[in-house]
Amino acid sequence: MTVSRWVSVEEASLWVQNGGTAIPAAIPRNGTPQLYVTQAGAPYPPGANGTVRIDFSVPSRMLRPGNSQNNAIILQPSSSTPIYNVNIHIPNGITLPNTVK
Repeated sequence: MTVSRWVSVEEASLWVQNGGTAIPAAIPRNGTPQLYVTQAGAPYPPGANGTVRIDFSVPSRMLRPGNSQNNAIILQPSSSTPIYNVNIHIPNGITLPNTVK
């Protein structure tokens, strides 16, 4: 299933740094294991706080029901479960901070 996550430029840098091959280990940063995503193509979700959209595919079994019909939760860490087809959409005029590998 393809999902979207709206993120800050700082979080987007983490996705770029690991080449989009996995959900970055440092996410989520709020001290909980919950990574919030929406169904691909869903409107900008209430409570989202980022300008960069990351689309990626995950096995449906990774998704847990969220707080609305279009939202879902991925419990972290899910390091043994791969993600696929990662696309990072950076709006014009937005620059990601430098990343260090």
